[in-house]
Amino acid sequence: MNIEVRAETLNEFDGRMTSHLAYQAFGRIGPELSSERFSWAYKSGYDRVTIISAFTDGIKIGQLVSFSKTLCLAGRSVQAAELVDLFVSPEFRGVKVAGKLYKTMRDTLEYEGIAVFYTYANERASYLNRRHLCLEESTQLPAYIGLHTNLRTSKQSDVTINETVDEIAAACIARTNAGSQTGVTVTAEQLARRISSPIHKYISAHYGDVAIIGSPRIVKSVPLLLICATFTKLNRPPEKKTVRMLTSALCGASDRKFFLYAGWNDSFKFDHGFRVPGSFFQGRLVIQSNFLDSRRNDFGRFELIDLDYA
Repeated sequence: MNIEVRAETLNEFDGRMTSHLAYQAFGRIGPELSSERFSWAYKSGYDRVTIISAFTDGIKIGQLVSFSKTLCLAGRSVQAAELVDLFVSPEFRGVKVAGKLYKTMRDTLEYEGIAVFYTYANERASYLNRRHLCLEESTQLPAYIGLHTNLRTSKQSDVTINETVDEIAAACIARTNAGSQTGVTVTAEQLARRISSPIHKYISAHYGDVAIIGSPRIVKSVPLLLICATFTKLNRPPEKKTVRMLTSALCGASDRKFFLYAGWNDSFKFDHGFRVPGSFFQGRLVIQSNFLDSRRNDFGRFELIDLDYA
């Protein structure tokens, strides 16, 4: 049996084939595994995408994908890659297809000078991430969950809600200090592309020099608002009452009672709601990387917007 592993161009890429492969790998269907979602993410959502695929007799039997990101670490711009969407057809899991995918991906990224990696961890891929990419660091994202109470303040009417991707991106990037752009950095155009998902809605709320992006989701049958990213131009974290007001406005606009924030932004320090123990998530919201823990002092922000998960 001849198995070919190689980079797949975007012109070659067929979202329907990847969606079928994902169904074979996971035994389920849904918007996250739809051909529409894959086609958007790979062709429109990010600046540069690397698709490593395995074929036999012209049939796609496996793939591993990376999204190129720019990180600001210790004041220096560094190219990084987020690994996503490892799928291998069940009948080929015993012929080391996954290992070949990882080796080809590693060689491709090393050739491009990329040596910083991270991925949203899952049980199946964790071993491969450690073995082939040396992703030895597992970071549980700090998380806060809270309840929207419908209590209004006198300044609530001064909060602006944006619902189009261009307005959201412009409002949020305008409330970002250049000095606070540490961790994954984005321009307004990149942020607009990132939140133009065909399957998820994003909204933002801003007041003064502070803004928050949220996305209404249903997680484990519970409707909630994911707080995906926070922004401020202030030289200090915003006041708690401002954060409560913006979070409340987003929950009201998205018809959600509960909100969840995961990650950190040292310039913002989101601690609204109740801190949730990592054990509550049973291995979820864990990031595998080769830098998040060891270089934590070199950057100040890592939030859900930085993950394909969100």
